Amino acid sequence: MSWIFIERGRRVRRLGFFLIAATLLAVASAPAAFGTDRIFWGNGATDTISYANLDGSGGGGELNLSGATPSEPRGVAIDSTTGRIYWANQENATISYANLDGSGGGGELNISGTTPSKPHGLAIDPAAGRIYFANDNNTISYANLDGSGGDQLDLSGATPSSPYGTAIDPATGRIYWANRVTNTISYANLDGSGGGGELNTDGTTPVDPHGVAIDHAGGRIYWANADFTGFSIGYANLDGSGGGGLLNVDGAAEHGAVGLAIDPIQRRIYWGNLGDNVIPISYANLDGSGGGNLNVSGATPYQARFPALLRTPSGTGAPQIAGGSRVGSQLTCTRGEWASDLLDSFLYRAPQSFGYQWTRGHTDIPGATGSSYTARAAGAYSCRVTAINQAGTTSQTSPGLRVREPKCKHLRAKLRRQKKGLVKAGSEAKRDLIAAATKDTKKRLHKHGC
Repeated sequence: MSWIFIERGRRVRRLGFFLIAATLLAVASAPAAFGTDRIFWGNGATDTISYANLDGSGGGGELNLSGATPSEPRGVAIDSTTGRIYWANQENATISYANLDGSGGGGELNISGTTPSKPHGLAIDPAAGRIYFANDNNTISYANLDGSGGDQLDLSGATPSSPYGTAIDPATGRIYWANRVTNTISYANLDGSGGGGELNTDGTTPVDPHGVAIDHAGGRIYWANADFTGFSIGYANLDGSGGGGLLNVDGAAEHGAVGLAIDPIQRRIYWGNLGDNVIPISYANLDGSGGGNLNVSGATPYQARFPALLRTPSGTGAPQIAGGSRVGSQLTCTRGEWASDLLDSFLYRAPQSFGYQWTRGHTDIPGATGSSYTARAAGAYSCRVTAINQAGTTSQTSPGLRVREPKCKHLRAKLRRQKKGLVKAGSEAKRDLIAAATKDTKKRLHKHGC
């Protein structure tokens, strides 16, 4: 039986190849399992979290939330490195979580120290170990992902007014939110130093804004105008220079947009249609060419809000091999480079775990599935690293490393041939020539420590 190693942080688990094949087959038929890019959203009226395939093929369903107590979910966020999804419960003022693989494993996060009031619009920062949410009492709270409680964020300088939805921008150290009463977009510093204010939205006016998302590639922040009489998606420049406008959403349903998620790969923005349970998720192209509606067949949406996108890992740099170039050398393989989550866009793609496979001469070496391998024969070695998250797998292969037989082995064989040749030499001149070559070989053996 061949084996594969799956690395999770510092832990390494050994699993049989056929066991993995059976597991993947079982997972493929489970809700929200391996194999496809997906969109998730909360259903405010049915206390469920739904999903569908991003490629428009449907494949929808409801996530198993057993262990948690969903109560009018308002906003979802994903921690792709742990395989969890979080959501805010407006009715019971809690933050819940469950496993993305459909196994349940749900519960409520400890948010003691915060003052939740109809919490909604989650934004997660796994690197900082925090999750943020907006409250009806004009506060922005955060809780620690390790379950140790939380606090209120200092918003001094800003004027929160029924804030709805949050988006963090780790690049600038800011958090943004929409104000439904004053029709403004506000921000504050994530480090708790205040530094708040209202974003310049000259060129357009937010109307009952419900949620924000950031597109760093385009240098814009977007918000959903949920007004049922004039639904639109607004935007302004992230640098505060104004440049506001409305995105062309022709072709998409217009039924009270709530919450946004941006896919920079497709250059699309998605939103939930609060007032349309037949077409719950719509999208528009960021280039202004219009939009459409996502096929969510299989799911049972009701008052969809706050989408979040989960994609397979994206490789940005091949793994590298380190080690000697002689037979017997221990080779090690790095993980390679992988694209991080785009937290400000609500797009999640970071790997949850890694698998390794060594090859020699483009052929997989049976059992060589760890991050290191001892080269037992000469040849060209490579290492293929597979990054895994709940959307699926992506592989990158290292450049080849040529491993050769040790110098000593070749030199000793040469010396033996020379000694035999010296005995068989028919003339003195030939013996002198071979003797000189033999002397040179002995010097090379000495030089290489043989």
